[in-house]
Amino acid sequence: MNIFAKLVHLPELSGPKVAYYTVKISQGDDNWRIPETNDFFERHENEISYAVSLDELFLWLEQMAQKDGAKDHFFRDEAKAQALPPENRQRQSTAKRLKVVLQESNKL
Repeated sequence: MNIFAKLVHLPELSGPKVAYYTVKISQGDDNWRIPETNDFFERHENEISYAVSLDELFLWLEQMAQKDGAKDHFFRDEAKAQALPPENRQRQSTAKRLKVVLQESNKL
């Protein structure tokens, strides 16, 4: 079975510095699953233990989209991919600049 996917723009997260996209996976016959990003947020938004981690993730997404762009130092290496949030040193530095308090680690 062939699996097809398409990119979908996320204007609600995008800004002048970064345009965000997500992936939709085909279920066949022009039937598409919900976008992967929506699925991720829906699975985690009602978990109280993830509330602060989600807030931080949105902070990084907004900061990159609106102010800084997707600079390398905002990401951490994760096998063959890049991931948010960045390593702890960068998180704390940016948190200080933005005058926000971040938890010690991010579970997402």
